[in-house]
Amino acid sequence: MMENKALPSIVVWSWAAQISNSGEHFEQLLKEKLPSVYIKVFDSTVTNFDEESLEIWKKAEVVVLSPNLYEKFCELRTPKLRWLQFTSAGVDKFLRHAKKCGIQHLPYKVTRLADTYGTTMAEYVIAQIVSNERRFEAMREAQKHCHWNHKEFRFYRRLNQLTIGIVGAGSIGEEVARCCKCFGMKTIGLVRQERPQEKRSKFIDMYRVGTDELPLLVAESDYICSILPDCPETTDFFKGDIFSHATKKPVFMNIGRGNCIEDDTIITSIRKGWLSGAIIDVTRPEPLPKESRLWSVPEVIITPHTSGVVSDELIISNFYENWKKFVNNETLDHLVDVTKSY
Repeated sequence: MMENKALPSIVVWSWAAQISNSGEHFEQLLKEKLPSVYIKVFDSTVTNFDEESLEIWKKAEVVVLSPNLYEKFCELRTPKLRWLQFTSAGVDKFLRHAKKCGIQHLPYKVTRLADTYGTTMAEYVIAQIVSNERRFEAMREAQKHCHWNHKEFRFYRRLNQLTIGIVGAGSIGEEVARCCKCFGMKTIGLVRQERPQEKRSKFIDMYRVGTDELPLLVAESDYICSILPDCPETTDFFKGDIFSHATKKPVFMNIGRGNCIEDDTIITSIRKGWLSGAIIDVTRPEPLPKESRLWSVPEVIITPHTSGVVSDELIISNFYENWKKFVNNETLDHLVDVTKSY
């Protein structure tokens, strides 16, 4: 039973509740924010629900869900659902399923997690650039052999000598640019459409627009950072000989989604000397298969989609701000349109 019939009940079924390895911790934090609301947290690994749990789903008015669980969620009866909140910025799995099923309209609002990943992903970008420029991995390897080589490691480029091209200069891209500017880097942002002056970030020195200007960004950058979402328009966004336009042997970094580039494009571009290396946090598919050739390329650094992990506190804070709007019948932030690609 709901503790307060005036307020909607909340059901959580998401990996987010296990970030701290404790669904109880997530539930406790949520109940501290909403002490008068009935809240039920299901483990994200649960796929079969007993009768009691199914009754909870039937009464759920607000659901907090991982996008990868959406297909299974659709098998549940949720007649009272009014708001579905996803626990990630990317909702490509949800949109693909909606398109496959021909869904044009849903009887409930859908929102995604936003304005929470920027800082952690910007930290990842800065950390990888500094590590690459100062060759920390090589120093660590030298340490294993008790090798002190001051001459080899004393020369490196400072960040204020570098230009980063950010492909996908949305809210996350703007935060990456802000952090890069703190270290004096030059920043270039690629956007899909011309952005009005009043909506441009003061931390992006130059804007490039559309695929026609992608070669210009490639030519101007020391680091090319893709933060593109997974949608039809971004599939194979970097293809063919796009990196042949490079003039600085840049490093390609992907922290968006893996669909934007094929493994062979990365490998070929490195082999031909267009790229000096790649830093890959998202792959195609995920997890990256053991047989992928990327694993064995020395110039490639692979991390397991960890650039943008956020805390329970951030997720709940983001949800709570929208909750206040929801109960007051105000327009929610970060609404998802099922008829669009993203």
